[in-house]
Amino acid sequence: MMPYLGQRRAARRHPAPVDHGGRPAARSAGEVPLPVVEEPLDPAGKALSDALRMSFRLLKVSMIVLVVAYLCSGGGCVQPDEQVVVLRFGRIHGVPLDPGFHFNLPYPIDEKISIPVKKKRSQLIDLFWLRLKDEDKGKGLDELSPRGPSLEPVSDGALITGDYNLMHVLARVTYIIGDPIRYVSNVLGEEELIRATAESSLIAVVAGHEVDGILRGQTTDQISNQVRRRMQAALDQVESGLLIEIVSIEAKTPPLQVRRAFTDVQRAESEQLEKIEVANARRTQMLNGAAGPSHELILAKIRAYEGFRDSAQEERAEQLRQEIISVLANEASGEAARLINEARSYRENLVQEVDAEVQRFTQLLPEYKKNPTFLVEQLWLDVQKQILSNMSLEKIRLPRGTDEVRIMVNRNQAGRQELERQRIAQEALRGQQR
Repeated sequence: MMPYLGQRRAARRHPAPVDHGGRPAARSAGEVPLPVVEEPLDPAGKALSDALRMSFRLLKVSMIVLVVAYLCSGGGCVQPDEQVVVLRFGRIHGVPLDPGFHFNLPYPIDEKISIPVKKKRSQLIDLFWLRLKDEDKGKGLDELSPRGPSLEPVSDGALITGDYNLMHVLARVTYIIGDPIRYVSNVLGEEELIRATAESSLIAVVAGHEVDGILRGQTTDQISNQVRRRMQAALDQVESGLLIEIVSIEAKTPPLQVRRAFTDVQRAESEQLEKIEVANARRTQMLNGAAGPSHELILAKIRAYEGFRDSAQEERAEQLRQEIISVLANEASGEAARLINEARSYRENLVQEVDAEVQRFTQLLPEYKKNPTFLVEQLWLDVQKQILSNMSLEKIRLPRGTDEVRIMVNRNQAGRQELERQRIAQEALRGQQR
């Protein structure tokens, strides 16, 4: 150890000469250079050196891992109900990514914007609705009271109808994002755009309809479709990428100051329509009962018949009359068919009875020619037998020489009722036999 330390001290006492540029100067011919011997590290220095080498290796591995993780951060999975628009250096790159796994460059080179293309969104359009106080929210329209005798346009929004009336409308717009590229390029925050287009479309469409049709709901669907078409045209014009699915009228009412009058008119008209429907139903029931399903055809022919008869077209009127008779005879049912069948039966019975009388009188004619007096007396006796044997007739015998006859009407009411019951029973029996 001693020679080594002596050499180090000698080197310190006689440093190597240097020139003005800091480089070692050329030694003279007589000088001998000293040998350079590296000093071995002590254990602490060696441990520090090993630790620095290990730290450097770990740093290199960490940097490699971070670079690989950064490059892999561009990958990701797109959900089933959405599409992803990729921005490369702030500009749209390629087409929207469909559901599934996709790899892109990491941020900030590529930026991914998720668009829920299948999610339905809705927005309430309440600019033209009543401005309710907190204590009035939740109440029905009939429970609300107007703020004053007149409408305040500043506080209470309203629409002007085609017949110059005012009304309040509450609408809801349901829409989806149909074109993600246009949506990202031109919109990104559609609430104000939807609200503005819906309000302008409602103003234009409601101005073309009357207030009665809107309040009764007769034109509600028509208004909704017109508003939807106008909104879609306006959104397509700015290439928003939005698709309007439904525009629904949530509520509608005239101003509270005149709501009671509108309600009374609607109630009266509803009652009128209800009575008309009841009358039409009763009419149809009666006509079906009278003539069956063919009553419409019969009524049409009757009206035409009356028209031709009034216009003195007798030939055409007679032709229609025959057609009416044919329809009644062949197609009618119900009460008309029953009456026609009864008339036919009565005619057939009457004809049979007349034919029988004709035959009977034809048979009696030779007897009458032989002895007229005897035949008349015989016929009179037959009539008397029929009268006396008829239980439905009340008979009164008058003694000879009676100058005055007084008859008390309904003196035997019980007997008459019994006779009437018998007559009804006999008619019912004849009807069943037919």
